[in-house]
Amino acid sequence: MLVGQPGTGKTLFATLLGSAMEQEFDLDAPLLIPVRADFDEAELIGYERLDGTVHLQDFAREILLDDAPLEARVVIFEEFNLASVETYLSAVLVATQERERLVRLPNGEVANLPIDTFVLATCNSFRDEPETRTRVSSPTKRRSTTITMPNVLGDRYEDDPDTAVAGVIEALITNERNRVEDRKSAGRASQFDSLRLTALRSVSGSADFSAEAQQALVSVANAVLETASGRSWFTLGILRDIVMALVMAERDAVAELTALGNAVADKLVHQLRGTHSDVQPLLAASATLPNAEEIGRLIDQTMAGPSDELLPLL
Repeated sequence: MLVGQPGTGKTLFATLLGSAMEQEFDLDAPLLIPVRADFDEAELIGYERLDGTVHLQDFAREILLDDAPLEARVVIFEEFNLASVETYLSAVLVATQERERLVRLPNGEVANLPIDTFVLATCNSFRDEPETRTRVSSPTKRRSTTITMPNVLGDRYEDDPDTAVAGVIEALITNERNRVEDRKSAGRASQFDSLRLTALRSVSGSADFSAEAQQALVSVANAVLETASGRSWFTLGILRDIVMALVMAERDAVAELTALGNAVADKLVHQLRGTHSDVQPLLAASATLPNAEEIGRLIDQTMAGPSDELLPLL
């Protein structure tokens, strides 16, 4: 189980690890299963229709009924704990502890869970998001290895505050440019990818932004990262979204500062956590942005509660 804040790279890590295992050991491609809040065993394994026929899901067809059960397979559960894990995975969890590793299918047939079925699950913490995530039970945790994904951006800031943000901007832009170019070369370009590429090719790093935008971006990011709470939730994923807003703007100071201000209002303020004092540096850093008044009003709303704790706007 990969646990961490949104934007720490849980899904990317799971996907890359699955692809690496596929190439290194000549495996079939990983099976990706997106979990929803109402996910249950019928959605994972299958169900019996009203006419008596059986519909089997991908997990049953590709894993439980695999023609080559001795070959390893990788299964990725995305948003593992959006639903109660035991609601949909109980039969599989029991099978992992049995000698025969049996799972009963909806038609009464018994299948075997291959012994080398590697499950990667991405989770957001119940503690951080109790409204949308479920607790992971002790039996599930005992059968799992829990890996806490580090917030690389927060760690970089603690090691070197002066270069933590500026040092990753070029990599974020390059990665996004490569992603869009890969789609285009594979014939999977979307309708707006040509516009994205035009913007992405206009910058290679923060030096291609106006001096005003460069300074404001670093000031805003550092204002969040200088607080302990900010270093816990301000991730590379959020910074990437802000940088991409700047990339897509026209190449002049006013347009870039406007894009940055909108990104602060859209991406940062809604993530704020901690105490009232934690937002004061962000307020100061945002004072020169075109929508500083809007950002101030939004931050005031986060401080409108009876305690010193910031209230989430959403």
